[in-house]
Amino acid sequence: MSFTQIAENNPDAQLLLQLLSFLNPDGILTDFIKLGARGLPDKLKDVVTDASRFYEALSEIERFSLIARQSDSKSGQRIIVHHGNAISIHRLVQIVIQDEMSEDTLQEMWEVVISLCNASFPSKITDYNLSQCRQYQNQVLLPLSTAPLMKSKKLGHVLYTFAKFLAFDGKFKQAEIFALKAIEVSIITWGNAHSETLTNMNLLACLYWCQGHFEDSAKLHEEVLAARKGTLGVDHPDTLKTMNNLALTYRYQGRSNDAALLQKQVLYASTKVLGEEHPDTLVAMNALGATYRDMKRLEEAHTLHEKAVALRKKVLGEGHKDTLRSMCSVAATIWDQGRYDESVRVDEQVFDARKKILGDEHPETLASMHHLGLEYRYLGRYSEAVHLVQKALEARKRVLGNTHPDTLHSIRGLASILEHPKPEKGGTVLA
Repeated sequence: MSFTQIAENNPDAQLLLQLLSFLNPDGILTDFIKLGARGLPDKLKDVVTDASRFYEALSEIERFSLIARQSDSKSGQRIIVHHGNAISIHRLVQIVIQDEMSEDTLQEMWEVVISLCNASFPSKITDYNLSQCRQYQNQVLLPLSTAPLMKSKKLGHVLYTFAKFLAFDGKFKQAEIFALKAIEVSIITWGNAHSETLTNMNLLACLYWCQGHFEDSAKLHEEVLAARKGTLGVDHPDTLKTMNNLALTYRYQGRSNDAALLQKQVLYASTKVLGEEHPDTLVAMNALGATYRDMKRLEEAHTLHEKAVALRKKVLGEGHKDTLRSMCSVAATIWDQGRYDESVRVDEQVFDARKKILGDEHPETLASMHHLGLEYRYLGRYSEAVHLVQKALEARKRVLGNTHPDTLHSIRGLASILEHPKPEKGGTVLA
């Protein structure tokens, strides 16, 4: 009866209520809807972009108690969620509204919801829009989780972008779920061998690597590399990215010679095709340096890492996450060369920058915390070492889980410090 009455009283409210029935029931940000208005059909777009019509429609729905503005549980007052008002709607209301729709209407509404998410969520993930991605994470999580598999370019794009954001934010297992769905959608939309499908497969392989599943990562990277060589050619930038990713996986499997062989090919081809200062070339340069370090070719490693740092500062800036990665590589190499105090100074600088840019519990921040703690141990700063490694371990359990390789590194690191608080200098501390 309420639905019927709303439709008679205010058709705008009926349209808006249908949209709300697919979104996050615990808190729909009005700014999220407004930002995605360009992705809505004309009638709904007109409602959302006209402030008067929009809030009149919301008031009509609220009058029938089908939605509510979120309130502070202590004061009972309505609150403003960052960057906009938040609306809550009961899950049962959402279910009933969707059940009342015909199959055709339901399909049309899913296309509308996907288009809204695609328009609202940032299309590319950068250091600069990370806070906006985090703000809108819960707005797209439910729709993308429950959206049916369909032939849809927009669905494939927003699934891939959302998976990349989750990976960027260190939520690798959750990212894997959306990467797998993105692959399914891209196969339906484009086919198995299309570049979009291969891009999604490459992301999934990277996520396997991030979770320590190196065998699965290598197998999938090899599949993507073969397909990209066949369709794009050996020197195409996408082919080179996959080759570099595969080499990184080989390195973590202990196959340093195989990794170095691939990385030298990538660095040479990338320099020739993209130029020495291109970000992809600098990734290859830093990666080869890391492999050389594993092989104890420290002078060659140091030369590559120093060059990568200088070029990344020039091209990307001093605070960019890739610049910080190169600085970590420099610190690791000079530690192996016996320049301990200098190495610690670099790592402390990186740690402070990562906390500021990525947050206290991002996996890369936690890596800095863990490594710095182990370095302090070798320098005799025992209490600081225990504090940092223990703190890194607790956070890694929360963020990555108890069985993640990084968590296990922290477990072993803490145990080693407690058992042998005063080891000789020069141990390899960066796992």
